[in-house]
Amino acid sequence: MTPSGDFIKGGEDCLYLNIYVPQRKSWGLMPTLVYLHGGVFQFSTLEGNEQDYLMDHGVIFVTVAYRVGMLGFLSTGDEVVPGNMGLKDQALALKWIHANIRFFGGDPNRVTLVGVSSGASSVHYHYLSKQARGLFHAGMSFSGTALNPWAMAKNSNDKAKAIARLVKCPTDNSTSMISCLKEKPAYFLADLQTSLMPWNLHEPAPFAPVVEKPSKTAFIDRQPIDILDSGDVYDVPWLTGVVSEEGIFTVGEFAFNETALKQLNDDWADLAPHLLDYDFTVAEERKAVVAKRIREHYFLNEPIDKSNVRSLIHMLAARAQARANRAPVWLYYYNYRGMDSTSHVLTKSRVNLGVCHTDDVMLVLGNKMIKPAKTDRDFDMHKQMMQMWLSVARTGLHISHTLAHIFNLNITLRAPGKKEWHDFSPFLARVCLCSPAKETYGL
Repeated sequence: MTPSGDFIKGGEDCLYLNIYVPQRKSWGLMPTLVYLHGGVFQFSTLEGNEQDYLMDHGVIFVTVAYRVGMLGFLSTGDEVVPGNMGLKDQALALKWIHANIRFFGGDPNRVTLVGVSSGASSVHYHYLSKQARGLFHAGMSFSGTALNPWAMAKNSNDKAKAIARLVKCPTDNSTSMISCLKEKPAYFLADLQTSLMPWNLHEPAPFAPVVEKPSKTAFIDRQPIDILDSGDVYDVPWLTGVVSEEGIFTVGEFAFNETALKQLNDDWADLAPHLLDYDFTVAEERKAVVAKRIREHYFLNEPIDKSNVRSLIHMLAARAQARANRAPVWLYYYNYRGMDSTSHVLTKSRVNLGVCHTDDVMLVLGNKMIKPAKTDRDFDMHKQMMQMWLSVARTGLHISHTLAHIFNLNITLRAPGKKEWHDFSPFLARVCLCSPAKETYGL
């Protein structure tokens, strides 16, 4: 069940798999790509994906519909509703796939997790949890890790209480609060969650993964960075990367909307805490000061309008990557701009603002609005990205010599005072020995 514009789509019965199998039967047992959709943990973004391109290459493609928003990630911070229901849905789906994919022609020992945005963070979370170990042989995270600031809910119990107060449920203890909330229609609660995103639905997720109290059913019971530091991570290959202008996705829907930009300009002090995800982490009396300093830094106190949309993009990209730069693995930085871009859909404009969030994934999958390749250059890049996906699906993370020349892998991004990428993932030290690219399409 997910908010979609002015209405709610779906229902409480959320866990479903769509399994796409090539018609050709002579491939033998095929590798399987399991796709976890994005949507900031609040929305389903499965509709519109096209898997036809993958079907020509002897792989099975599985999409997972799982609980999102309140139904998937509400937490009271205790045993009443510990949280992470959406991630546990994904783990259950992986168990089913491991047990049954052979009946669809799939190899249970070659299951690869793939995700974009919050789906990418979900992939990373499965490396940190024990619930899905042994159920996949590699993973790919596009524009998201468990260390992104939006990938972990802050003050989750306060948000649960905020929803409870809206429907006049008691908040003095978790049991009575949840009992009351369960009496409310699910579609009504799903609609209410947007009250925690008061300006724009692409604001940071109010409901997201949490650290649970230790128990047999806990998905994770330590902070992701602590799990990484301990080395208690599922030791299978992982490919991850970001695009050059991640912030376009957040800005896109209002980048050329003069009314929205004027509201952002006029109400900056009130909207900045929601837009930049510090509403629950900065003291009330400090919020205006923080908003003022951010505005001075990015906009030099100039009015926020169409003339400085790029500053807005860079500000939100910095927010999106503030913690991502400390991620345990850095592999690629994607800045190939194709003929079509997700930004065209978001902005309803053909203005080139750069490479948008999900453009790399859309070049492989495409959807009803964006076709992967419209020019020879697009098609060449599409083939190289497809080869990368297939290499991971078939072999784990074997990067061919040809692919290494096209994809000039960037393994130099490091954060001061943090461990190097190879401290976390020795396997990458083996596969990233690639020559400089003669011609680089952006990575």
